Amino acid sequence: MSLGVFTSFATEGNGFSKTFPGITPSLATLEGQFYFPFRRELILWTGCITASKESISYQLNRDKGGRAVAIVLGGAEEALDANPDNFDLTLKSRKGFAKLALKHGAHLVPLYNFGENSTFTQLKSERGTFLRRLQSGFKSMAGFSPPIFMGRGIFNYSFGLLPHRVPVSTVVGAAIPVEKVESPTREQIDELHKKYCNALTMLFDEHKMNYGIAEDSRFETNRQFSAISAHIRKFVSLFLASHCDSPDLYQTLRSVTMSKTHPPELKKFMDKHMEFKLNGNRRISGVLRGFDPFMNVVIDETLEHNKDGTTEEIGMVVVRGNSIVTMQPTERMSARKRTGVADVECDNAKRGVWLVKVPRYLSDAWEQQRGKEVGRLIIGSDIVFRSNPSMTGIPSSSGADMNNVTPKEHKFMISDINNQTMAVFSEDKSGLEERAAVETGKLSIQGRVVKRAECRPPDSNDYLSMKISKIKERQEPRRKIELMEKAEVKFKPTAIHAEDIAREKMKKEGAKTVRAEKDVVRDALFAAFQNHQYYRLADLQKLTNQPPNYLKEILIEIANYNTAPPHRSMWELKPEYRNYKCDQNDEDDDDEL
Repeated sequence: MSLGVFTSFATEGNGFSKTFPGITPSLATLEGQFYFPFRRELILWTGCITASKESISYQLNRDKGGRAVAIVLGGAEEALDANPDNFDLTLKSRKGFAKLALKHGAHLVPLYNFGENSTFTQLKSERGTFLRRLQSGFKSMAGFSPPIFMGRGIFNYSFGLLPHRVPVSTVVGAAIPVEKVESPTREQIDELHKKYCNALTMLFDEHKMNYGIAEDSRFETNRQFSAISAHIRKFVSLFLASHCDSPDLYQTLRSVTMSKTHPPELKKFMDKHMEFKLNGNRRISGVLRGFDPFMNVVIDETLEHNKDGTTEEIGMVVVRGNSIVTMQPTERMSARKRTGVADVECDNAKRGVWLVKVPRYLSDAWEQQRGKEVGRLIIGSDIVFRSNPSMTGIPSSSGADMNNVTPKEHKFMISDINNQTMAVFSEDKSGLEERAAVETGKLSIQGRVVKRAECRPPDSNDYLSMKISKIKERQEPRRKIELMEKAEVKFKPTAIHAEDIAREKMKKEGAKTVRAEKDVVRDALFAAFQNHQYYRLADLQKLTNQPPNYLKEILIEIANYNTAPPHRSMWELKPEYRNYKCDQNDEDDDDEL
């Protein structure tokens, strides 16, 4: 059982009731945990439940809301890989939680326990070794894995069964809104599952450096990618063994370390045009250029072979396992293929910039002086930033009085950037207009980060008085009682409103929604989508005068339901049914392009 999740959700160790008031948590765990005496009573006392569909559904439907179920997405396979430097999680085939969330309309909240893998020291067993095969065989028979681990004792810190004294930090991300769907489709489940995986990865990348994890560490939500290095080596080795008669070249590949410098024999082989077969019977051919930093295969000059015998140029692709993960169009491709691909302007790529962390009050003052000189940087034995005289008289944007001015001088604490490559980008969306919310603008590199600095305020009485004033300001209530000079005009309550009268009139006249033939309703929907691309279900019901459930059955066949902004909760036709009319001028513009 996860120590971090048990402490956070089954106990009040982290103050769950104060952090999330009004929510009652339940921790879902394996059914086998309830077979052991005393342990069963302990976990029942803390509110744990079995990780089954029935138990989770019962908890989510209790009390008409206010319930949360914590699920540890992992199992026996992750237990064998629980090492401090491993951040892999099997999520590709685990989509049951997404289906349950859609059925009950329960929001998904990603969370990650930093330091969980460091609580015990486990004997590493790489995949393919004898020990790993022995553990996997035991897992297939008993249902759980037998990791070989040790912790600390009561009176010693080197050996025992107690966990090490390491901090375990539970970081909770933003909730993913989920709308209730009685019968979710596979596409809806996959879309929600993908959102959760992306949110969990972003949560890890955002907070990993705060808990001592290297910046280049990667969090994988797919187990088959965890040993990608060995997989790629085996893949190319088998390819060489079956397509090359030279045993020397095969031995060269087995001994090579996949870096930027490849042996001449391997480079010569990579320049050959070869064919690959991917998932979904996709067949591509191209030149094997090497491997990216994450040991994925890079194929250039790639052609995709269609079933009708035609080929389509797709530029450069990166293959992970047996599927394409990224595609990058090349200059040889047609202009139509390169539409929407934003080129990055690199004129200032060699310019060195400093990455500086500044206090909030100073950032607010700079924001008010946009486009103006805010101060001078004096570089000597100490690096000091001296603000302009006009800057020191500007109060913060939080509403402080004029006596609360920013300090005149700030010290810069410089630190070098080791083994890190960072750059500053800018994005120009001035020419996109209404498409600015969904498309990427013009990207430009403003410089390469060469120094990292922290702007520290001076230890002076003026600064302390400013901070005291800000603290007092935050403590003041936002809502205040005001004395009204005259009485507010209030309208008398109405027994029945005009909308209610119209609704009752329709009921008396016998206005009912009668199911029409599917073809008739389908034609009406196609005609409606010719006028507008997106519709809500209520609007389509008014247009067709059909029952909502019957209309939804037909919409599922011909349309897609959007669950993400900017058209959330709206329907649009599937790509195979779209045939929107366009002006002749637009067609002429396309021909010119």
